[in-house]
Amino acid sequence: MGIFDKLFGTKKKISENNESPDNTKLIRLLEKYGKSRTQENYGKAIEEIMYGNSMLVLSSINDGAAKDNWETLEKGSTLKLTSVFDQDGLKVLGAFTSPENLVKWTGKETEYTAMKGKDVVDFCQAHGIDRVVIDSDLPTMFVLERNRENIHTETIQEETQVTVGTPMKPISGNLLKKFQSNFSKVSVIKEVYHYAMVRNNESILMLGFVLDTYSDNSRAACIGTVQNSMEGEKLELPLEMFMLNDEGWLQTVKGIEDSLIYKK
Repeated sequence: MGIFDKLFGTKKKISENNESPDNTKLIRLLEKYGKSRTQENYGKAIEEIMYGNSMLVLSSINDGAAKDNWETLEKGSTLKLTSVFDQDGLKVLGAFTSPENLVKWTGKETEYTAMKGKDVVDFCQAHGIDRVVIDSDLPTMFVLERNRENIHTETIQEETQVTVGTPMKPISGNLLKKFQSNFSKVSVIKEVYHYAMVRNNESILMLGFVLDTYSDNSRAACIGTVQNSMEGEKLELPLEMFMLNDEGWLQTVKGIEDSLIYKK
């Protein structure tokens, strides 16, 4: 039995078996970031998660009896995770640096799957999970967020002159189906409207969202649907999102012919 087994017990599966993971460096970096939340410390922790020899523990339901050896998950295997949560439409995964920390969170012994850090990130990208919270409420707590650096927020001032109407070249075909499929995966999206806006002499394609609740998490979830849908795609005009939480704006957009493209 190796050092990893001695530290982390027997109820386990692992995604890769090339080399036994070691979380010593990761835990040290997470503790350092917890004490000094600098961009440099954050980057070092990210680098270890993505490219180091660390692993993350995920609460799961494992088939069969617990075993004393590590297993390699076959390609296409189904992971039955029990720590994925919906926070205003945003999918959040709870992960841990050790089974002991998982038990502190659950309050009881539980089954788990251990995965290399990069595998966890790849899994989240493949399954629409936009946030990973590591070691929640512990000194090693760390939050991984989806990159939204290409998203800019702008408030339309009351004096800004805008014109809205039907787009000359609306989103259609397979791209529209991609959007509709991604909208359906977010629990708080009630309706989405597609229309054109001219603002400051610039023509823009718009997606207007009607949500069950408006929060930072729900907005982030909506941004994720746009990012997922536009991956590998191009439009002739800029594409912007608009939260239709103002009744006046909502009624205006509803009045645009064929503007409704998704309804829950």
